[in-house]
Amino acid sequence: MQLECGHQFAVVLTNTEAPHQVLGQERVTNDLWRPAIECGRLEAARRDRRRPPQLPVGPGVIEPLWHETLKAPYLGGFRLTLPTEGAPCVQDFGTDYFGTVAQQLLEQLVAAKQVPADTACGYVVCAFPRSAAAESPPAGRPRGWSAKPKAQTLALDELPLPSFLDRSAPHGAVPDDLVPVFIPERVLAEMAALHGRAGAAETGGNLIGYLHRDPARPETLFAEVTAQVPAQHAQQELTRLTFTPETWADVDAAIRLRGRAERKLGWWHSHPARQWCEKCPAEKRQACPRGGDFFSVHDAALHLAAYPMAYSVALVLSDSYAHGLAFTLFGWRQGRLARRGFHWLDGDGSLARLDRSPSTLGEHPHERACDFATESR
Repeated sequence: MQLECGHQFAVVLTNTEAPHQVLGQERVTNDLWRPAIECGRLEAARRDRRRPPQLPVGPGVIEPLWHETLKAPYLGGFRLTLPTEGAPCVQDFGTDYFGTVAQQLLEQLVAAKQVPADTACGYVVCAFPRSAAAESPPAGRPRGWSAKPKAQTLALDELPLPSFLDRSAPHGAVPDDLVPVFIPERVLAEMAALHGRAGAAETGGNLIGYLHRDPARPETLFAEVTAQVPAQHAQQELTRLTFTPETWADVDAAIRLRGRAERKLGWWHSHPARQWCEKCPAEKRQACPRGGDFFSVHDAALHLAAYPMAYSVALVLSDSYAHGLAFTLFGWRQGRLARRGFHWLDGDGSLARLDRSPSTLGEHPHERACDFATESR
């Protein structure tokens, strides 16, 4: 989709113990706006009562929202405006949207030994007007050149939400602003079996299914996972799973062969935490706060690249000494990845414990990560 942005945004990493010490900075690329755009497009679809709803195609506009006390160039957030046939769809986002960029920057600096691993870090986000030169059209393209974007629709099945709620059990809380996700227990059982066969290596696959809309409440959209497609040709390691082009080709082929007009809803992977803690003393295994239900920076980068749609989800199957087998779902919320609940469909939830302690996005027992605070000096 076309995007208009008159400012260049940058994430500035700082030392929280010495706030004026800049540790590094990273310019925000256009790719980073995709989750926010998809969040706005989904919200526009919720408001559209047509069958199927039409998605805004552009041009979208990104504007800085200046910090109330620091003022420009420091941000308190940004505003996204998407055109629709009615009133424009307007959404505001906070600076926590840029947390993954800050995490990735910190890991790069630590790996390059430019920043000590135990440094307490925070970040601020700045925006500066783009120069006239940067706004000039590319050579060979005349001023005033434009192309009319093609209208797009969101394919939805009309099914009542209560028919799914009546045969499911909640697994965690699903905020009202998120799309409810229903996952059959047989699909979760397949994941558990694949994890058992993979041993010490991470394994995973892709989640396929449907998007539905409740005809009684057109603003209510929900997702139904119908199957998982095991990741073939993926690079499996102890603490990382990397999908390859052949992996994605296999998923597309499986959808075609099934012939049910399913879509890709997300992906899943396992965390063999028992293997990570194998050499730890027994008392440490039981007390370890990281049971494996986290989302690493590597995971977040894969999700952003392959599943930026606002309804896209990622499920983590963790197997730890402290908590046993458990399933944790992550998804987009206001353009950033966060833990969220889902509905356990057609089963009693016996595969895993439901009383899971909160996990932290970005934590990993074998990778450098931290919880950032956006500073307001």
